[in-house]
Amino acid sequence: MIPFENENLRAYTLLLRIEIVLRECLRSSFETEIGVDWQKRLPRPFLKKIKESQTEESRPQFNFVRLGPLYYLTFGELLTLLQQKSGRVVADKLGGDCILKQLENVSSLRNAVCHSRPVSSVGLKTIETLYAEMETALTAEELARLIAKPDTGLAQAQAQA
Repeated sequence: MIPFENENLRAYTLLLRIEIVLRECLRSSFETEIGVDWQKRLPRPFLKKIKESQTEESRPQFNFVRLGPLYYLTFGELLTLLQQKSGRVVADKLGGDCILKQLENVSSLRNAVCHSRPVSSVGLKTIETLYAEMETALTAEELARLIAKPDTGLAQAQAQA
């Protein structure tokens, strides 16, 4: 066992959930505010990146699924969306400027965990606190609902049918 494996597994699990919740909240908000074609209203650099990533993943031999558009964006790009007018509704629902600062704060922790560096006990507590605050803002039921059905897409065979 890796010396810091248990701490990193806990941190990674919560960070994964945090990112899914951000993506799903943004998607829901955009659908409500803009409609079914909300993706077309994303900033042009994000649209370009999404299209390129979708094209690159078009490899039937790997059985990749076509993800929802927001799943092609990095954590930093999600934060950028949350800070813009269209994403501000979600940021405000989660706790406004306070939650944005906390998300920025966990960004370096996220990168450490995702690149096989140990998370400190303080870092893990920071991630746990952020997750708990998001759960409080959304309710445990809403958070569970968002995590249960992420927009992780269709298998290529389903998408082509």
